[in-house]
Amino acid sequence: MRLVRFGFSSAILIALAACINTPEEPAPAPPPAMPLAYESPLPPSPLVEETPPVRPVVPPSKPIPAGPLSVEADCRPRNASGDYAESTLEIRKDVVRRMRSVFHIVGHGQCTFELADMKQTKTRPFIELHGKRTRCIARIREQGQHISLSFSDCEQRCTPPETFKYVWPVQIEQTGKCE
Repeated sequence: MRLVRFGFSSAILIALAACINTPEEPAPAPPPAMPLAYESPLPPSPLVEETPPVRPVVPPSKPIPAGPLSVEADCRPRNASGDYAESTLEIRKDVVRRMRSVFHIVGHGQCTFELADMKQTKTRPFIELHGKRTRCIARIREQGQHISLSFSDCEQRCTPPETFKYVWPVQIEQTGKCE
């Protein structure tokens, strides 16, 4: 019987102990927030002065020459792959007098561009010629001491038409030499 009493009293003591409010330990403080990548965890130093961001140095662009373009060239530029072009160009006071470029693309075909198949539609800021029966456009631009002769949408001027993707701009010096 003593054992029962002891067990009964132990059960009551355990139940009472569960009901007693004990002060809880305070929750640990949350860790401090991590500083963002652009924020310094240290206060700014009075000795360090803020400097403005450095701007990249950009050389001034050269203006497009105001005078009319005049050049005469007859050249055969070649690229590293062995492809070459035969280009003849004569321009007098922004008017194209002669233009013929034939590109020989090794293993692919040939493209031919002639003034007879084109009409000049623009003189400034660059010369532009449009194909009379095609969408082909030839552009002649002054770029510093060079003149660039380039073509776009001219697949019909090539045999086979896929050859056009290998055509490159012809670079002509003001003296008439080609690169």
